[in-house]
Amino acid sequence: METTDNEWNVSAGGGDFIHVDEGLHNATVKEITSPVLEDDRYNPGKQKRKVTFVYEVDKQAPSGDLMTIRRKYTFSTNPKSNMRPDVESLIARKLTAEEEKSFDIRELVGRAWKVLVKHTPRDDGGVWSNVAQVLTADDAQPF
Repeated sequence: METTDNEWNVSAGGGDFIHVDEGLHNATVKEITSPVLEDDRYNPGKQKRKVTFVYEVDKQAPSGDLMTIRRKYTFSTNPKSNMRPDVESLIARKLTAEEEKSFDIRELVGRAWKVLVKHTPRDDGGVWSNVAQVLTADDAQPF
């Protein structure tokens, strides 16, 4: 069955991807993906649960939509996890002992914060846009 709906047509891309500019951006958490198991690149044969935060930043794409950038996290509130400091920045305080045991990250969707974007050169001459740091928004609301 053939479709004429271009939204479903996929291609390899044409190099027209527009990166979020380097620097500090006001942002909101637009989406948090469901946790998925992924191979642990540091421990072959083991897997870790991962989530991806999608941040909508204060820069418009040519389409008029706000641009987004993503950051993947190990799904953990352990003090050594990469997700915990960003969650604590978002809620503008340390996690409580109870929150450390059980924290529903879906409550973070829609919250305002700032993201620091850094560009990392790729071997092929392109760049990766990375969320280098998450900071508490100036007007952060109590959590």
